[in-house]
Amino acid sequence: MTRPEIAAPARRQRVFLVGYYGVANLGDEAIRHAIERAADLLDVDVVAFASRSADPDPRAVRTGFRALPAQIGAIRGVDRVVLGGGGILKDEGLRLPLELFVTTVIARLAGKRVTLLGVGVGPFYRRIGRWLVTAVARLSQVRTVRDAASTAALRELGVGRVLTGADPIFSTDSGPDGRPSRPAAASAPSAAATRAVVSVRPWFHKLAEPARDEAVRGLRQGLAIGLRPLVAAGWSLDLVALYWPRDREAADDLRDALGVAADAADAADRVRVASGPTDWTGLSAAVEGADLVVAMRYHAVAAAALAGRPTVAIAYEPKVASLAADLAIPAIGVDDPRLGPTLAAITTDAADGRLPAPPDETAIQALRDRSWAALRAALLD
Repeated sequence: MTRPEIAAPARRQRVFLVGYYGVANLGDEAIRHAIERAADLLDVDVVAFASRSADPDPRAVRTGFRALPAQIGAIRGVDRVVLGGGGILKDEGLRLPLELFVTTVIARLAGKRVTLLGVGVGPFYRRIGRWLVTAVARLSQVRTVRDAASTAALRELGVGRVLTGADPIFSTDSGPDGRPSRPAAASAPSAAATRAVVSVRPWFHKLAEPARDEAVRGLRQGLAIGLRPLVAAGWSLDLVALYWPRDREAADDLRDALGVAADAADAADRVRVASGPTDWTGLSAAVEGADLVVAMRYHAVAAAALAGRPTVAIAYEPKVASLAADLAIPAIGVDDPRLGPTLAAITTDAADGRLPAPPDETAIQALRDRSWAALRAALLD
């Protein structure tokens, strides 16, 4: 009697994940963990990831041209190289786009599939940066970005066949079919709202002095004017730091602009500045208990949205404005001359019990669906 043939199980795809990981930036680390979680649900193995610092994880591969042999080894050992999440296709500095270009060239020469997963594109500051990003995008065989602005940016560079996805973090409370696996974490604001979470970051680093110093002062004073109604109403403000220690320094400056001395007896109760770095779990816990979130950082806005909290975005780059538009929440540009009065009008209403509406669950579900579409395309197609 002949034994029936049994098909061997399909081998899981093996991926080398490349992004801006290992720099104490909460957002980028949250992206990596979200991709790894989704990959496992999709039967894909992330067997290596690029890290810009020493990491005890045996899968970590150091970046930089001195570590190129290790990166080549990682590329040879996988089925595809995934450029995964975050605003990596831009040229604030040339090191990152140059490294990504070299990685994609090596991967294509090695016959590996290269894909873009929910990346942000732009802004650009120089011609060589635009060229490197264009080359990376054209060398990628699947292109998914996190917002419509990034799709438009690639099209302006002459790059087509782009899927508008969403940030991978929006996959984290839904299953791979895009349906929520648990109810939204939101709860109704308390009857007497008294606590805000604030996320600030340094900015205007591309401006030359003295224009840079003037712009930084203007932003700091605008935020202080906008937040003073909450302090005057007795609210507590938790100033979180998503990129340590850079955001801590910006938070200290904002506390000083609010007129709350670091050594004042009640400073710890009124305006609390983060004493150390946090992770996605810590950030989520902070925003879930907040009555209002005022955030510059993209992933502070995302965490607040997933927690269903009323949020005001302070848009320092198009990516933040685009996310705010997707969520239909208020957004104020960092260079808006009326930043202070506009924010103050919102916080005055909040202090009087008239909080902004939280993001609509329908909008969040749309981002979940887009996020999973990008994950499937970049990891499986």
